[in-house]
Amino acid sequence: MNTPIIKCPHCGAEYLPIEVYIPEDFLPDSDDITKDEHGHIVACHEGTMNLQEEYTCDYCGHRFSVLADVKFISSINELHDYNYDYKSPVYAKDRIELSEN
Repeated sequence: MNTPIIKCPHCGAEYLPIEVYIPEDFLPDSDDITKDEHGHIVACHEGTMNLQEEYTCDYCGHRFSVLADVKFISSINELHDYNYDYKSPVYAKDRIELSEN
């Protein structure tokens, strides 16, 4: 399982982030974003991401705090980037060839 797990620091009970965080608070809607001509954000009138949450353990009853460490990584999707030339190899050794006469 590659899903991040949150553990109660008192008893070790495990929780998924969706059990502890409220999705609307974690990533709030952003309808009012102003950008300049280069695509840089100038102003944003939205609620900020709520990275800190408190939760009461379902098993031991202790209250504990959780702090999310969010990291966004962007990369070029070469499969769908049509700004560059690409090659499609053609293999004829194991294919049937038809004459065009």
